[in-house]
Amino acid sequence: MIHAEKRLCATFVILGLTLLFQPFLGRCQIGEILRSFPGPGQAPTGIAFDGQFVWIADASTGQIYRMDRETGQVLQSFAAPDAAVTGLAWDGTYLWCTVEQKNRIYCLNPSSGAVEKEFPLPSSSPAGLTFVGDTLYYVDSGSQVIYHRLPGGTLFFPAMEAPSADCWGLTWDGSYFWASDRRRNESYLIDPATGLVLTILPLPGKESGDLTWDGQNFWVTDPAANRICCISLRGTEKKVGLDTLTVWVEYRVETRNEGSSRMYLSSYFAVPEDGPFQKLLTPVSFNIQPEAFITDQYGQKVALFYDTLEPQESVRYFWQTGAKIWGGYFCYLHERTGSEADIPQEILRLYTRDGDKYQIKSPVIQAAVQEALQGETRFYWKVRKIHDYVISHVDYYRDGRWDPAPIVLQNGTGSCSEYTVLFVAMCRAAGIPARYEAGGHIRGGLPYTDTVYHRWAQVYFPGIGWVPVDCTWDDRELPADQARYFGGYAPEVFVTTRGGGGSYYLGWYYNLRQVSSGGKRKTDKRMQFFAYTPTAVRAPAQPVPTAFDLAAFPNPVRSRLMVRLKLQEPRKMDVFVANLLGQHVAEIYSGKLPAGEFTFFWDGRRSKSGTLPSGVYFLVARGEASVRAVKITVLR
Repeated sequence: MIHAEKRLCATFVILGLTLLFQPFLGRCQIGEILRSFPGPGQAPTGIAFDGQFVWIADASTGQIYRMDRETGQVLQSFAAPDAAVTGLAWDGTYLWCTVEQKNRIYCLNPSSGAVEKEFPLPSSSPAGLTFVGDTLYYVDSGSQVIYHRLPGGTLFFPAMEAPSADCWGLTWDGSYFWASDRRRNESYLIDPATGLVLTILPLPGKESGDLTWDGQNFWVTDPAANRICCISLRGTEKKVGLDTLTVWVEYRVETRNEGSSRMYLSSYFAVPEDGPFQKLLTPVSFNIQPEAFITDQYGQKVALFYDTLEPQESVRYFWQTGAKIWGGYFCYLHERTGSEADIPQEILRLYTRDGDKYQIKSPVIQAAVQEALQGETRFYWKVRKIHDYVISHVDYYRDGRWDPAPIVLQNGTGSCSEYTVLFVAMCRAAGIPARYEAGGHIRGGLPYTDTVYHRWAQVYFPGIGWVPVDCTWDDRELPADQARYFGGYAPEVFVTTRGGGGSYYLGWYYNLRQVSSGGKRKTDKRMQFFAYTPTAVRAPAQPVPTAFDLAAFPNPVRSRLMVRLKLQEPRKMDVFVANLLGQHVAEIYSGKLPAGEFTFFWDGRRSKSGTLPSGVYFLVARGEASVRAVKITVLR
């Protein structure tokens, strides 16, 4: 779960652009700098493209320049109406510019720089401007609004909310707006019909300025670095990574029997693995060797432990690994998404089924899906509308409860798990494959201890694969922040668990699930993050105890199982069969035994009555301080 600090995630500084993961399939990649050259002065601000040349306004010289876009050679210059030109645009005949200090837009003759027209503005901080046909748009960073002027008119009216708090650049690519934020140094693809941000693309350099479109790619000025860059938007990448963090991760669990009777404990640990924005640098190492490693129906690897705890006795487990994690985005989902016919049938079978936390047939969920989609048939927009519906109908509140999806929607509040369960439920009710990821979250500097954790969703986009969608972190005010984790990973999350809900071993939990009988269980869980070093292992794995050995024949078994138990010293033993949930289903032996080798037989029947059905079980031998488990398969 997460707390209010998640709202600070929007302020993270983009340290640099690193393109990752996919092979290079074309001439360029999304976000790649195709060419760049220095500005004509020291502080290039506005930029426009006239079909052949780029025009640059420079605040250090107070001039506007016409430049060769291949070489950066200055071909012409004239004085700007004011040194504080923030944006430029080309209408096919004239050059237009915004001047922040005078709060005006000017229409300039491109041959002489003479002012042909000027218009006062209804806002105080005008920046980038662009034309969509004959309609002029500009963005104001002060009011956080994009304004427009209808053809032939003199007044400007609000068109839509600006995507972020410090937008400077604005351009039109023929279908969508692009806006840039100079503080975050990133650009936003904006749907003109809704004002929603569809893609977030980090920009190179120090401080993004104005934008312009040349028909295939866009150009951006960087006043702080005195650079002008042409950025590719036609590449083949669908994952853009940034903000790499290398850490040493430890997950520590201590369970104590605070009751007055013996407790039998089964512990299921999710075992972390590599992912699209996560790479393990060392194998996951447990301080105690697990009884077995098993895999659930969703492919999640799980480590299994059995323990017997006497009153006031405790057991401590931890695993460790080094990892490199990235923040990043899947770019151009709306363009790259295939059709629903492209989704594999096994994905549909596993990740559109119902569950007791989802309740997708509930009238509450069915009505919410109808209200959210309103007849929408396009895959990307179906997912996006469900995402937007959830963040507009739920407020973050962590009260220790974990309600099913219909109750979360009716209450209007929820934790990150409840946001996620509701989103997944609505997706599945709409026939969209969805699941969840979960793990630890670094909310401060290293070293950091996380006892709150975090869960978010994934959606299977046809033609792309599993894409993260985090409604909790997207529940913010500005359009850019409402899309930051629709296809985006924060660099501060470490994934331990991927599941669809109702796992054979983890149930609806992540990181850890425990099942116990007898006694009174109290468990302390914490995930710790440290600066990574190759020698960061803090405790060696304990060797497997050799006090006794257990074997079973034949395996698989149809009717009669022979159990061999070898003891190296006298001890009290419990030998039984457990199901995948850790529940005892058949007792074979319980009592004291001398040192030696013993043989028992099990006829495949339950302890009370009836025959066990076909399936996977565990033969368990539990001593006073040690446990052995052997996976057995029953065939009928």
